[in-house]
Amino acid sequence: MKIARLVAPRKFEFQNVPDPVMGQNDSIVKLERWSICGTDIRSAYGQDLPEDNYPLGIGEPCHELAGTIVETNDKDLKVGDRAIVFPTVGGYGGLVEYLSLPSSNIVVLPPHGDLSDWVVCQPASTAMYGCKSVASWIGKSVAIIGQGGIGLSFTAMISKLGAEQIIACDNIPYRLKYAKQFGATHCINGNEVQLDVGVKELTNGNMVDIVIDAAGYSESFEMAPKLLKREGTFILFGIHHEVDGSDKILSAQSVNELIRDEIVIKSIGPAGRTNPTEHIRQMIKLKERGWWDPANLITHNMKLNEVNKAYDMYEKRKDNIIKVVMS
Repeated sequence: MKIARLVAPRKFEFQNVPDPVMGQNDSIVKLERWSICGTDIRSAYGQDLPEDNYPLGIGEPCHELAGTIVETNDKDLKVGDRAIVFPTVGGYGGLVEYLSLPSSNIVVLPPHGDLSDWVVCQPASTAMYGCKSVASWIGKSVAIIGQGGIGLSFTAMISKLGAEQIIACDNIPYRLKYAKQFGATHCINGNEVQLDVGVKELTNGNMVDIVIDAAGYSESFEMAPKLLKREGTFILFGIHHEVDGSDKILSAQSVNELIRDEIVIKSIGPAGRTNPTEHIRQMIKLKERGWWDPANLITHNMKLNEVNKAYDMYEKRKDNIIKVVMS
């Protein structure tokens, strides 16, 4: 089968490798859609790793996938089922034609609709999982740091869950335009206004009940406590991959702010759950009934043979990109 492999910093090559062998209780899935996650960029593609690290593993980095089951040894699945899938730990990455997967890594999709529209239920579902960490959003004031695909998913969903004030924060103007479309009541461009100053003004000095770090930088972590009122909730979502390779330490001042103001920290890591597909199934049901459609995140559709262009666009945020789906 044909696979894409990162052979140098920011350089994929297509190679041929043997087709996967189906495990005893596994299914073979023919992949037909691939989407890029910010973690793919910051953990691997956008890193200048030591030369000995290349090439990376087959099909890495990519984990937002959808396709069709073409063989199965699982009595609960059938050939022809369409599904969102994700790679097994230690196995092939996602930029491949076929994967052999256990049922725990397969979420069957409805038979209707474009797979491109369904595949983004996977990343959106992780934000939905984060939304469930708060008992009620009704009447709450919220600041969301970062308005990429995950931040916008939070913005869209908490607006439907009843948040009274949603302050979208980002340094990129086009993302803030999307944030308004997705339900933000206010936007702050961090390149124009310091976030804590902007939030203080918008809340008449009260600050917010909840802050979500959907960016995953040391700077966003440092800023988050400054946006919260006393006993506020800090939802820590963004995975931290410092692009400069340094190990940055949270300042003593920020730690003391968290303690002094009795901030509640909720770390959200749905991929590490015992049943990591549960929230994907729930997101699929919400999309199917029309509650919110994660396909609204898609700004670009490309072909898999354009993988180098797609990853470059995503990393450099070209052409007002939010989510790109390859087919």
